[in-house]
Parts: sequence; C-alpha cells; structure tokens
Amino acid sequence: MDKKQEKTQETNEEMVNIVLTIDIGTINTRVSLFERENGRYQFTGTASSRTVYSESGEVEYRSVSGAVQKLESALERHFLDDTGKIVIPQKLGMIGADQVVLTWSGGEMPRVVLMGLTRDTSIKMMEDLLRKNGLTSSAQICAMDGKSMTDNIGTLIASDPDVVLVSGGTEKGAEHALYRLGEILLMACKSIDEQNRPSILYMGNSEARGQFERVFHQMSNITFADNIMGTGEARLSPTTAFQKCMLNFAKEKNPAIAQLQKETKCAAISGDFAYGRCIRLLSRINRANHSVLGIEIGANRTLAAFGANLSLEMSKFEGGIGRTLPKLLEHVPAEDILPWISFQLKESELTDYIMNKSVHPELIPANSYSAEIEQTLAMFLIRTAIAQNPANRQLFDGTLGMVLLGGSVMRNVEDPGDALRIGMNSLHPFGLTDYYLDMNGLSSAVGGLAGVNRELAAQVTSPAMFLNLGRVITPISNVKEGKRVFSVSLRDESGNMDKIDIIQGGIKRIPLEYGRYYELDWFNVNKSVRLPGIPTWTSIGFKAGCFGLVFDMRGETLEMPKDRTAQIHLLERWKNELGVWRE
Repeated sequence: MDKKQEKTQETNEEMVNIVLTIDIGTINTRVSLFERENGRYQFTGTASSRTVYSESGEVEYRSVSGAVQKLESALERHFLDDTGKIVIPQKLGMIGADQVVLTWSGGEMPRVVLMGLTRDTSIKMMEDLLRKNGLTSSAQICAMDGKSMTDNIGTLIASDPDVVLVSGGTEKGAEHALYRLGEILLMACKSIDEQNRPSILYMGNSEARGQFERVFHQMSNITFADNIMGTGEARLSPTTAFQKCMLNFAKEKNPAIAQLQKETKCAAISGDFAYGRCIRLLSRINRANHSVLGIEIGANRTLAAFGANLSLEMSKFEGGIGRTLPKLLEHVPAEDILPWISFQLKESELTDYIMNKSVHPELIPANSYSAEIEQTLAMFLIRTAIAQNPANRQLFDGTLGMVLLGGSVMRNVEDPGDALRIGMNSLHPFGLTDYYLDMNGLSSAVGGLAGVNRELAAQVTSPAMFLNLGRVITPISNVKEGKRVFSVSLRDESGNMDKIDIIQGGIKRIPLEYGRYYELDWFNVNKSVRLPGIPTWTSIGFKAGCFGLVFDMRGETLEMPKDRTAQIHLLERWKNELGVWRE
C-alpha cells in the first residue's frame, strides 16, 4: 500500500474506539459494530436490511442507511445525522463512529483479461491473484502461444474487458516482448469507444513502465504496481493495486459505494477478497499442520476457501442460492438431487422451485419442506464449489482441521443441526474436524478490518467469534455395519469419565456441555480402521460445541439406496441420530 493510500484508509488506532463494518450483498446489506472497552475490542451487534436497487440496477445508498437505522434501533445508539449520513468521527454522546470499513459482494463483477509473457510464470501468478479475489479471467493472451497479432486483438476485443492485467519479465529482463503485448493492447483500445475502454493494471518489468505510461496515460485509466514476479523496488503491491481497480469498478457501477467512501473516507475492499483474508487469518491460529475450510453461500456465488499457514486456495462457483441457482443444474441433474430430499417430490417440482427461487431470491422458505429443499440445494452447491478447488484433497488426508459455514441459507436454519448436517453431507472429510457457523456474517467484516485496523482484527479473529457446532470424527473403516470399530473415553474437567463403544453405521452423537473442556482417549482400535491425522496414542483435548462429539460412521462414501422409501428412511434416520441442539 502506498503512503497516500495508507493516509486515507488508516486511522490512528489509539483513537479508534467505535468501528462500523458494512457489507453490501446482493440481497441484504449488513452492518456490524465493534467497540473498544478496557483496551480490547469486542463485537457488539449486527443488523441487516434489504439491498435497494435503482431502476437501472445500481445499489442505492438507502441500502446502507436502512441497515444502520436497524442497528441504531437494536442497540439504542445513534450513528446517523439528520440527513441519513454516518457521523464520523464519533461525537460526544456516543453519536457516530471513529472508523468505517466497507466490503461488497453484491453487484456486477469486472471482466478481466490477462496479458503475460509465459503461462507458467506471469499468467499463473495473475491467475493466483484473481483467485484470491474470487475471480477467473475472461480471456488470456500469452506471448509464448505464437498467435498472430490479429488473433490476439480479436480475442481482447471480443472478451469486452473491464480490466486488463499486464505482467511479465524480471527486472532488466524481457523488455521488448512486453512492448509487443503493449502493441496488441494499444490496437485493441483504439478499436473500442473511449467510454468503454478497459482500465489497465501494469505489473511487469519496470524498464518498460515508462513506455506504457507514455502510450496509455491519455488513452485509458492505467495503474502501475510492483512487478508481480517479486523483483524490483516495492512501491504498490499487485494485490493492493488490483483492489484499487476493483473499487473503481464498483464505484462506477454502484453510486452507494462511491457516496459512502466520499463521506466517511472508509477503507473498501471486495467481499470475496475479504472473506479469503479471514480464512487465511484463521489458518494461522488453527491446529498445527491442519487447514481451515471456509464455505460461503451467497445469492449469486458459492465460495470454497482452503487456508493453511496463511496461504489460500479459493474457488468460486458462479451459482448461489438466488438468481444463479439454475446453474447448479448444469453440473448436477435434478434426478441426483431428489434422493437427498426426505419427502416425495417430483423432478418437475424441484426444477420449478429452483427457477422460482432464481426469480425471487429474497423469499425465505415458507415451511419445513421448502427449507429442506434449499438446504439440499446448498449441499450440492458446496459439492460443486469444492470439486473446482485444487486443495480438495485435504478432505481425504486428515489435514482439514476446521470448517466454517456461512451464508444466509446456513444462518437462517431452524436449528444449528441443519447447518452441521449440510456440512457433513456435502464434505464428509476424514479425520477430526471442528465445525463452526458464522451466525452473524462476520467473516468478510474481519477480513476487511485486517487491512486497516490490525489490532481489532487480531483481537477478534478466533473460532470463539463463531458458533461452535461440534467436533466430528470420521474414520476410514471396512468393519461390517453393527460391529464395534473402537472404544473411546471422555473425561471432563472434574475428572468424571465415560467409556463408549463406537459402532459402524450411522451417526453417533455424544452430547456434551457446551463450552466445557473434555479429553478424549482411544481404546481397542480395529486394525482395519484408519483415522487420518488423529494421534490415537495420546489424549486429545477440546471444548465442546452444540452437538458435543460426533462420530460419522456412515462409511467412506455417502451413497443413497435406489429405493425411494429406503432413501427417505435413511435421511430421517441420520437426522434423528444427529438430533437438535438444546442448551
């Protein structure tokens, strides 16, 4: 981040006591409040309001003020002045806030074209940059592909880009090859109307930077960042520079974002990038050598983000529980979804529900039947997003330590067990996994805060910020159903101990007192059983969640029987075995 940007985006943290985070989503806009008390920040409350669109499809500022007004009402506080604007900094009488952080996940996303010298270096690095932001490229132009200039110009124009990323060459490296990419971009820009020309982000060899600046500074909006190859002088990182391009695009498409940033000087980053950053931060405090998987189901997309030791592998399926829901049927036929619904439903009725939900994404399930349909669709959205993630092998090798479930379809469940069952049925990871539910939609908020208020982010980023659903253990076992697989003992803080036999088949839930500390020990583990990533020779300590300790003994793969009556019976059995949460 350059010094000018730091000055506008960061506030002296010692003077920041009241922080508002705002996330503008496709369906809802959410506002959350964090306050400093006795030198430490804590989460105070959250509220949401329907995102309001103009006739032309732009997000209106009423989306933000409406959510803030609901927060004011819930907390009996004041953050807005008489004109509906956020008061910043805070005034006497606890009016306003000291800092505002904005993320957005709703609205149109930019079409991005990559231009690089080689596929295995510059193009790959730009692809990694896009994945961190939940994006994929619309087209790629690689100097090493050997295509003619005419073909490349045609590809660039046909892709109708909003942003073009240009990179390649180490310092004092391939300067002339970059000039040839510049010629392609120049000819394409000349063929595009001035108002429709793409923004350009250059992050290549600094020797070629001057020529790019002379050619494009009057033709298009061009930004220069550090060499993505990691060489040369550090001024503006490619990640920060790309976020700047994302913000400029968002402000053009959504006046509410431009108005909010103008009035509050708030830091603003895309919601998908903020979400990925939160998962990375959680990976730092997760169990050693174990990863975190974040699942976020939105109205128009589903994110699957694996974080391990501050690294991130994020994939986005362009299907969500709203307008883009029909895209799920391009990957999973309706006949494969029906067996996972525990009541009689025709294929045409399921398809009609999907289409109706895409037209009216704001509608919430009217009864338990429609709720189960949406939860089943959420399960398949997760499976589809996970299948696209290169890190999905972690589901099988025992290295996945934590799963964070998020999105309105997860938050609005009647019982947390519904969310846990969605996670278990869609992921079915082997080994020992702790499941959490983002009940207040704080993931993107924390990711946004990490860039501008590191103290706050460090103090609130922990699994305790989310609802602990429970610890789930899934072995790999060939033991026949009904036979004992192993035995375990559980000892509480008072020294009370219970010994339990774990039988193959179904789900075995051991209810425990929420938030209490327990130790788990293993006995008589069958030789044919594998427990990936679990040290069975030593005690394992943990804090109990809503559903205590759960053993998923359903087998290596979750397959439904062919008979419809048997399918319904099996689903009801699993639901009853997991049960509901009673505090």
